Amino acid sequence: DRLKQQLSDPMADRIVETLRMAREVGGTELVPVLRALSVSIRSDAALRGEVESKQSWTKGAAVLGVVAPWAVLAVMSVRPEGAQAYASASGVTLILVGAVISFVAYRIMLRVGRLPEPRRWFA
Repeated sequence: DRLKQQLSDPMADRIVETLRMAREVGGTELVPVLRALSVSIRSDAALRGEVESKQSWTKGAAVLGVVAPWAVLAVMSVRPEGAQAYASASGVTLILVGAVISFVAYRIMLRVGRLPEPRRWFA
């Protein structure tokens, strides 16, 4: 099961395809080709790691964008006038609609900020 999981990696696909091509073509270029492939794979992995670490900014902005209006609402509801404004049926409806919109907006922000998964060569 672990071997199957490791071989379901797009990087493993690149290695397998390189080895298959080297076996079919033959020649003495296998070592330089494997070195070039290792450099390429390391570069791709490093770049992806860097971009994923920067994605935390997108997630942080999404959380801040969703939480900020609710923090303002909480502060406003501390005062009697603010609490009274949202105590009516239309106030509760406004809060519920706002909660739904906040949830949908948060999900959209996370989807937009998500990195695409590397494509498989063999699927």
